[in-house]
Amino acid sequence: MTQEEKDVLRQMLPVWSNMTDKKSREAYILTTVATKIQQMNLQQFGLEVISRDKKAKTLWDKRLQVRCIL
Repeated sequence: MTQEEKDVLRQMLPVWSNMTDKKSREAYILTTVATKIQQMNLQQFGLEVISRDKKAKTLWDKRLQVRCIL
């Protein structure tokens, strides 16, 4: 995880922390946080890239799983 990605997570942590249920937290991660992280890495994990590059998609999916666990 890059420092820039960590900074994004730090900025979004207060909103995430104030959510009361697990579903809302997971939705926030998948729709807001993951999207922002993906936009920071468009050349490697942009939607066009992962739609045609199986290795990139697999790597993005693994990164996303790790972030959802954290």
